[in-house]
Amino acid sequence: MAPGETITLSVPVKTGLPADKRTTLAATCTTSQGAVYLASTGLNFAQAVRAAKPPALDGTWAGWEAAPTVAFGTEESQIFKGYGTMPDVKYKGPDDVAGSFRMLWDERCLYLGVAAIDDSFFPQPERGMHGFMGDSIEFAVQPDNRLERQAPYWEFELYLPGGRPPYAASRRLPAPAEMITHWQAVVKPTGEKGNCVYQAAIPWRDLGVAAPKAGRTISFALVLNDADDGQRMTGGRVRVKWFDGIDTAKNPEGFGDVTLVEL
Repeated sequence: MAPGETITLSVPVKTGLPADKRTTLAATCTTSQGAVYLASTGLNFAQAVRAAKPPALDGTWAGWEAAPTVAFGTEESQIFKGYGTMPDVKYKGPDDVAGSFRMLWDERCLYLGVAAIDDSFFPQPERGMHGFMGDSIEFAVQPDNRLERQAPYWEFELYLPGGRPPYAASRRLPAPAEMITHWQAVVKPTGEKGNCVYQAAIPWRDLGVAAPKAGRTISFALVLNDADDGQRMTGGRVRVKWFDGIDTAKNPEGFGDVTLVEL
């Protein structure tokens, strides 16, 4: 390399690196004069795959086959078991609540699908801005992958008020908070125990993205709320999460990475 020159290197890494937690990657460069330069970063490896056509938004997974499935609620650090002052709030293991999600994208939308494994389904009965108090999902996107406390981000909730369609969704941030009615979305119990499917086509304009393209990385966090019988109003409900930043501590520094890819 000449002084001031820049080069790009592609170096293979191990396959199968986790999508649900960060892996530390480090690189060392030694010059011919013996000077050593070191860089390191933490990355996870979740992907949103480009969709040839919009997937089904009907509670099935037709059209979602290309999207990798990312499980969460399987690690101790991903589980919030309720406050110790609320002894009736108890986490009973993975059969109590766990989840997985898939992501697709095209020029118009980011597609999010979440499968909730739950022993019972207790949604917030009222339509409004408090769906998180019942069985529901909350998620957030920082469109520029800025893992910074002051970075702007878009936060939403999606649920099924009273267990009856249509879905309800709200945007919490950026302010002013408001209900959302223009999404194509579904929240559909599967009929097996309390299992439920959440699917939404989220217009990129609702996420502050003007021109999505393959190779772009966004930041993302997800919470699956589980309010069993008698717990809906306590605020101590059990929940499982994919990365931090939208549960008890609102901070994009805790989000994970999702890269838009084209297979």
